[in-house]
Amino acid sequence: MPEQSFAGALQSVRRGMAWISFAVVCTCTIAEQVGPTDAAKSGHKRPVSVADSIAMTQGPQIAPVAHFSPDGKKFAVVIRRGNLQQNTNEYSLLLWRTDHLSTSSKPEILLTMSSASNRAAIDEDVSWLQDNETIVFTGERTSDTAHQVYACNIGTRVLRELTSHGANVLSYSADATGSKVVFLAEEPEKTIPPPIRPGDAITITSEWILDLLLNRQSTVPDNPKLFVQSHGRETSVTIPWAISSFTKATVSPDGRYLLLTTNLTNVPLPWRNYGSASRDYGNRRIREWVSSAPRQRSNLQRYGLIELSDGSSRILLDSPIGWPGSQAAWSPDSRSVVLSNVYLPFNSASDEENKSRQTETFVVEVAVPSGEFTKISNEDLRLLQWDAGSGLLVFSIGRNVWKPGSAVAYRKSAGVWTKVDAFIAFQRPEIAIEQNLNVPPRLVVRGVPPAGDQVLLDLNPQFRTLDFAKEEVITWNATDGREATGGLYYPIGYAPGFRYPLVIQTHGFDSGVFWIDGPFTTAVAAQSLAGRGIMVVQVRDTFEDIGTPHEIATNVAGYEGLIRYLEERQLIDRSRIGIIGFSRTALYVKYALSHTKIEFAAASITDGFDGGYVPYMLTLNSTENDNPWEAVNGGIPFASGLDSWISRSPIFHVREVHAPVRIVALNTWSLVGEWEWFAALRRLHKPVDFVYVRDGSHILQRPWDRMVSQQGNVDWFDFWLNDREDPDPAKADQYARWRELRKLQEENEKKSVAPAN
Repeated sequence: MPEQSFAGALQSVRRGMAWISFAVVCTCTIAEQVGPTDAAKSGHKRPVSVADSIAMTQGPQIAPVAHFSPDGKKFAVVIRRGNLQQNTNEYSLLLWRTDHLSTSSKPEILLTMSSASNRAAIDEDVSWLQDNETIVFTGERTSDTAHQVYACNIGTRVLRELTSHGANVLSYSADATGSKVVFLAEEPEKTIPPPIRPGDAITITSEWILDLLLNRQSTVPDNPKLFVQSHGRETSVTIPWAISSFTKATVSPDGRYLLLTTNLTNVPLPWRNYGSASRDYGNRRIREWVSSAPRQRSNLQRYGLIELSDGSSRILLDSPIGWPGSQAAWSPDSRSVVLSNVYLPFNSASDEENKSRQTETFVVEVAVPSGEFTKISNEDLRLLQWDAGSGLLVFSIGRNVWKPGSAVAYRKSAGVWTKVDAFIAFQRPEIAIEQNLNVPPRLVVRGVPPAGDQVLLDLNPQFRTLDFAKEEVITWNATDGREATGGLYYPIGYAPGFRYPLVIQTHGFDSGVFWIDGPFTTAVAAQSLAGRGIMVVQVRDTFEDIGTPHEIATNVAGYEGLIRYLEERQLIDRSRIGIIGFSRTALYVKYALSHTKIEFAAASITDGFDGGYVPYMLTLNSTENDNPWEAVNGGIPFASGLDSWISRSPIFHVREVHAPVRIVALNTWSLVGEWEWFAALRRLHKPVDFVYVRDGSHILQRPWDRMVSQQGNVDWFDFWLNDREDPDPAKADQYARWRELRKLQEENEKKSVAPAN
């Protein structure tokens, strides 16, 4: 699912690949506590709060859910929950013994670590060493200043720090014994050096203006470094290709080779045929990237190979990695590697085969170091592992990292890979997260009927004391005729026949997932809003026209059709409609506020890309290729192209915005990106509340930051849609600001209906 904040738009462009009263928010008074309540003790359930969602225990967010030891006798799972009192996130590494699952599902807690930053205390990139006793991962403790690689012995419970690098470790890979660890690390931030001779000055080319204003050397394009940690010694690895923070480096089990994804700076001419003649989103993205002519690193990647003993290198497979990425798994003997979701070179003797390679991606086995490859499958698979014990390749069906499908396996016989039943062949339990729209996630071991699935861990037993809003899948016709889909949360205490206020959450609906807030921990808060008597719809956005001038209208047509549909069902009060824009959908929401006839009663915008003129100009020197502003506005805003910008870009129609707007910026780049709308609305004397969370991540992690974003939005919509205020004394200043905004709103409404002289 594409995510794009203002800063994200800049990052993706540079890699070639979202704004009153003004409040600086560094801390947040905690008004809601988690734990047993009097209502729970008496048997009565209470509505869900934002504090409940922060304290919710989350299982693994990406595949695989469980990380098995090489002998298959043990597996580890990472879980996390927020600690609102400490403003930290607590991570635990849990261990199960495979042969004990039939008698007991209670796990051993190997260790618990807390993080006070935006980074994970225990990342989900867990791996085992060959000894079946050591688990390796990246993470940090509250006392740490940077992410490092750790190893935990499950017998002794001793935690060792394998790296002590001066900057954050982004990713790692270890050989079978752990004697060699390869890791990718951030480049430390550097200040701009002072002049050393008369007349010294900075020559500006592609630097970001904010970096210059903050006296730091440009942080983009990001320039991570690769290191090898071996026998207590750290050495850097010279890489002959461009890389980024998204680069994946994988060391062979014998420690001899390093496989890594590399970014192209010059696209070979024959590559222009990849992705052609296909409406598949992945092919469209590849087609856009290969058709651009970057002067710097692009989003296109391919696999390179480095021999660590002498530093020699070669391109392993001279063809692009497909969207949204690839996985690699080494053979136990280090003689070959399996790659998923890769295009193949146009070197076949068959014209028909070369034509199919334009749009098809494959799972292939590639011999090392020759690069000769063997096809395994052209199915939509996500590679999980090459199991040393059984020799099986294990996949999940579907490349969606957030929603892995069931397992499938392949076995090699006489040089040919064939599909086999994963459960029967692997003889290893399948561990999964079980959930649906109205059932919170539980950790289960998949069973065979009639026994069925066995619950290993109820992640949130405290939910039994909460009154959850019912959610159901709805479909409606967008005003452009397209069928749209979303999830409707009924307000707590829903009474048929009553028309409720509505808040539209515009990003990322998935019918198979339980979401207490929505798909993100930024901005959205569906269950908490429903607890305030507000109907919520989580919309599935459409990517059919993304990156084209039609993108905005396609998505806004869905909002228009949704309101018409709910009104026809007599579910909503048309005069009390709110909408939340976050990341890419900030563009659609700002357009809906400024271009449509929908009379929104309130809106919230957080860390979004909005196609605005000022952000475009501030970054134009860095965004010559694959420019998202030009893509959605139909060209460059000069000469004849200016008319297209004036017609499409929401900033030129901000005068038509009549709803009170809450804008939340999450970091310095977000602040710059959202400033245009804040300044314009304020100059036009329109009610706008601007909140700045310093050093927040796009997907918020720290509990207090989430309270500012999510709880702030709950209070905002409750205030404007229900005319209700939280009596918490800690929120007095907030409501004092908003009452002044209400007076301004009332004055503007009077002026709009006043007869002309």
